[in-house]
Amino acid sequence: MNMSKFKLSISIVILFFGLVGGSLFLIEKIGSDVVQANLLEFDEIPEAKNIVESLDYETLIAEGDTLMDAAYYELASEKYDAATKLNPNNPRTYHLLGNSYLQTQEFDKATQNFFKAYTLSPNNLEYAISYGKGLIRTKEFDKALDHFQSLNKESQDVRFYSSLLKAYKGDYEGSREDIQESANYGGDIKPSYLQAINEAFQNFDLQQNGQEIFLQALLGKAMVDVEEYQLAQAMALKILNLQEDYRDVWTLLGYSQLKLKEYEDARESLSKALKIDPLKPEIHYFLALSNYFLEDYSQAVKYFELALLYGFKPESELYRKIAESQLFLEQYEESLSAYEYLLKIENGNVDDYVRPVWLAIEKVKDLDRALTLAKEAENKYPSQAMSHNLLAWTYLEQGELNLAEKSLNRALQIDPTLAEAHYNAGLLKEAQEKKDDALEEYAKAYELSKAGDNISEKASEAYNRLIIEKSQ
Repeated sequence: MNMSKFKLSISIVILFFGLVGGSLFLIEKIGSDVVQANLLEFDEIPEAKNIVESLDYETLIAEGDTLMDAAYYELASEKYDAATKLNPNNPRTYHLLGNSYLQTQEFDKATQNFFKAYTLSPNNLEYAISYGKGLIRTKEFDKALDHFQSLNKESQDVRFYSSLLKAYKGDYEGSREDIQESANYGGDIKPSYLQAINEAFQNFDLQQNGQEIFLQALLGKAMVDVEEYQLAQAMALKILNLQEDYRDVWTLLGYSQLKLKEYEDARESLSKALKIDPLKPEIHYFLALSNYFLEDYSQAVKYFELALLYGFKPESELYRKIAESQLFLEQYEESLSAYEYLLKIENGNVDDYVRPVWLAIEKVKDLDRALTLAKEAENKYPSQAMSHNLLAWTYLEQGELNLAEKSLNRALQIDPTLAEAHYNAGLLKEAQEKKDDALEEYAKAYELSKAGDNISEKASEAYNRLIIEKSQ
């Protein structure tokens, strides 16, 4: 077994990475469905071509929706874009395409498609609101405010976004009025978002003779809380033009830039915040993240460790990022130690053991540590197939074939669809010189794994290797 594609969970964003690719797999899946051809030509069947295109259009939309639900946003965009070419006058398609572009942060494309949807159906409030939101994403704030002001104000969304835009423009009374009125209408805005803007005004009211710059900072923080990072960024820059040494606003700006994946800018902003206050743990943490995403892992480790030193919570998040950064730096012993400590301080799940076991076996070459970790996983998660699979993998590496077989049987009894267990079963059958059985297990591992992931690659390589060996 090798380490499967793993998920990096962080406070700011989520990343996936893993080995992709792989050799050509020799098993071909041939469809057995037979479709009878209709011998009539299209021009002999009234509207037949339109029927086929309609079916194709709906199929593309359905496939796009499925890909969106699975978070494959770029692939979903391709499906929706193809659908617009089949049915260029359907506003719904452009709206779906715009939403997919929002997810990939292609804001110009999103706004263009929202505008097409709105133009084709100007009375559709959902399309109108999406177009207004697109204008905010592309930082066309004046145009966005004019647009929302032109819409029906008896809408929670219209009032909410109008409130945010007026706050940025300095119309605080208009902003306050809109956010209060928004509570009178039903809608999809989260109650916590409405509360965040209201609390900004309430907290300012508690400060007697509070300065306008303080209200701007409160509203900028509220914009972060409601995930309107372009507006938060613009508000922060406005404040910093008035007071350049405002630590919290530099931090707010850097955080917004992190969320927008503007990592160089984030590093610069957070470095300025750090010069003002070198002891605040959150600044070190966000600065570490900006370096992490810029793949400057040495600096990332430095600032993660400083955040830890100055008391950042939760510690588990820091140790996870330190371990990941050291892994990228090929500091395998240090990475494994960080993962081992992380397992002691965090109650996670069985998947948290996969990477440290992999490190112990593949990189540190310490089978005793791997066995300790695998047994710990089995003791903590006896009902999880992966825990038994990890133990089987370790036994395989130690040459304990009988123990490995026992653990694999248990893993596959719990979950017969675990691709990693079938791959390890293939390794076991090879070690037992049962090559036909090994081929069968590698085929199962390939079929059960996700296309392109590490187990898919390893299973295809093993299968092809055995096929070649048998042919010689």
